[in-house]
Formats: sequence, C-alpha cells, structure tokens
Amino acid sequence: MPVSGKRKNKKSGKPTPARIPVSSAPPPAAAVIGQVLGRRDRLDAARRERARPIADGLVADLAASNGDAIAREDELCARLGPILHELASGPGIEQYVSPDTFARVLVERAIAAVQVALTAGGDPLPAWRALAAVAAVVPYGLAQQAFEQDLPGLRSLPGGTQLPALPETPAPSEVRWTRDRYGSRIGVVAAFPAGETHRWYLWDIDACTYRPLTVHSGYYASAEQAAEQWRAGVGPVASDGTSWEPGLLAEVMPRLEGLLETGGESPEQFAEYYRCRQLSYVVLQSQPDAASVDVDCDEVADEFVAWLAEQGTAATPDLQEAAAELADSWKSETPSLYFTCPPHRVAYMVTHLRNYYLDDFVEELIRLLPQWITWLAERTGAAPELVERCLPYARGEKDPADFHEGERSEALARVIE
Repeated sequence: MPVSGKRKNKKSGKPTPARIPVSSAPPPAAAVIGQVLGRRDRLDAARRERARPIADGLVADLAASNGDAIAREDELCARLGPILHELASGPGIEQYVSPDTFARVLVERAIAAVQVALTAGGDPLPAWRALAAVAAVVPYGLAQQAFEQDLPGLRSLPGGTQLPALPETPAPSEVRWTRDRYGSRIGVVAAFPAGETHRWYLWDIDACTYRPLTVHSGYYASAEQAAEQWRAGVGPVASDGTSWEPGLLAEVMPRLEGLLETGGESPEQFAEYYRCRQLSYVVLQSQPDAASVDVDCDEVADEFVAWLAEQGTAATPDLQEAAAELADSWKSETPSLYFTCPPHRVAYMVTHLRNYYLDDFVEELIRLLPQWITWLAERTGAAPELVERCLPYARGEKDPADFHEGERSEALARVIE
C-alpha cells in the first residue's frame, strides 16, 4: 500500500517539515549516548529509592498478616491499587514510578526480608509467606533477575534449606468466554482452586482500540456472579442474550505488554495490574494454541470500493486512496475482530483520524465513515438497532468525548454501550 502524503507528523500533528541543514557539527554520538544513559540511570535510581520504603512497608504488613495464602494475595492486590496509582501519578518525571519498576523493587525487598530474618537467626516463615504472596501475584517476567539470581541464594543461608517451596498457581479447572453483540467486548472467566472450592477470575476486555485492553478484572465467587459484573460493565443493549461458552479467545488476553497504559488508570484497575497478567499467563499455558488469522487491508479496501460502486458511487483514484487509508486505520492487533463495529470503536476512530491526517483529508475520510459502518454491518449481519447506535458518532452528531469517564482516557474507560 502506498504511503499517503496526507498524514500528519505523529509528534506535532502538523505536516512533516522539510529538513533544514545544520551548520554546526553535532556532538559526538558516543557523548550524546553517554549523557542519555547517565540521566536514565540517575532517574531509575531515584525512582527505585522512592519505591523502596513503600515496598518495605507492604512486605512487613504482609508478613504480619494472620490470613491464609489466598487472603494475603487479596490483601496485596487491594493495597497495590492506591500505591501504584499514586506512584504513577507523581508530579514530575523524577517522582514517576512505573508499575514495572515497582514490581522489581517489591520482589527484591520481599527476598531481602527473608534474608534479614535468616541472617538474624529469627523465624523466617512470616517473611517467606509475604514473599510467597508477592511471587503469586507479580508476573515472573517483571522481576526475572531477582527471581533467578537473588531467590536461590536464600537456600545457602543458615536455615535456608528448611524454607518450603514457593507455591505455583495451578492451571484453571475450567475456562469460559463470551462477547457482546457488537463482538468487540470480550469476557473471559477461569476457575482457580481456592481451598476446597473454586473462585472465578474475570477479565473484561475492550478491543475497540488498536490493542485490546483489560478494563476490569478480579475474582468472583461463581461464573454467574462474574457474568453479572461483566454485563453491568458492558450495558444491557450490548450484553443482551450473552452467555458463557467453553474455550478462550486467546488473542485478546493480556500479556506482559499491552495490559494497560502506564498513566490514567484508576486504583481499582491498578489493584489487579499484576495479578491479571500472571493468571492470564497460567490460562494461556493451559489452552491449545489457536490458529492465526490475518486481514489484508488492500483487499478490504477493494471490497469496500466495490460495494460503494454498487450503491452508485464511482470508483475514483481519490476514493480508492481514502478507502485504503480507512481500511488501514481500522486494523487492530486482533485480526479476528477486524470487522466489528461498536460505537466506542467509531468514536475512537474519529479521534484517531483527526489526530493523524491533514484536515482536508480527514473530512474526506469521516464523510466515508457512515458508509463504512453500513458496509461492515451488512458484511457481519449486525442488527439494525446496533448500527443506529454507531452512526451518530460517524456523522459528528455525538462527541467521541462522551466515552471519557472522569479523567480516565477513552481507551481505558469501562464503556457501557
């Protein structure tokens, strides 16, 4: 596909300027790289220093907890919500601590607490139970170095060989999934052992933006209770008639990357920031690999232009270019959901187009959106009432900002369709 000359500069939102010759010689590359790396190291050290006492306090509280292993894991997640939200909302770049940085510090301090107890000749089990809770919640890949290098060293300390093994999260006994009537809001539940019974972990996943995002997650007592919570977050129109099906749509499940953006989440989302990825990994390991799906945007554009011709719109080069750009902009990280068309996705697309393309071309693309939506609906057999809920955003009759929730970004809001 040819690259359009009608795209904005991604950083400024303006047309890309002509390159101006530089008269003075730039500093040596090695010096520039050294300055950048030095500043990065100083920032990282400052952020870790800010996180350390917070992690120490959290570990100490977990060590003092009288609950069982499940209660400690739940307590850890509940405490993580406001902590991660505050650390990620620092007033300046030096105060910002990412969830990934805090994960590494938390694992290191939990291991250090066990080390201190062993070295001092005290009872290491309370600190070990705190470490077990941290290890059960924090995904392995976020603190791999600490898990691989620091944790084994505990066994070499006096009394270290008596420490029990860290428990591993067992594979779920059952996995189910569902999707809303638009097809792009996915619910997944998995049953994990909890003593003599099970409890169900829910992922509420919104695939209306380029990358599917987990907008809500957490444990529920039953699959039915999880379904009620999922339907409440999706809304009665979109969730009408939905029910759990066996299996999994693996493409949308959160990995170590792409769960949530690193700013703007609520404390409630941050509470499950780690655990939902950790349990997602366990679920994906227990399921067979799914067949890959691909979408050719050029073929999609051609099909759309052919449909327009059937409606009486002549297939001009300009129309072909606009269709190609629209088809390319509509693509997502989840190809199997390419042809879905909920209101939230249309609103997100309007915002994206206005941010990415030059003004005159934007209007051309947006003029095509109602026809694009109608074509998608015909292609997928969407109910007319669902189409009617999408069109106002394409026509400019509703503001995409309607999907914002407080100060949270539109992508992360738990949207009721």
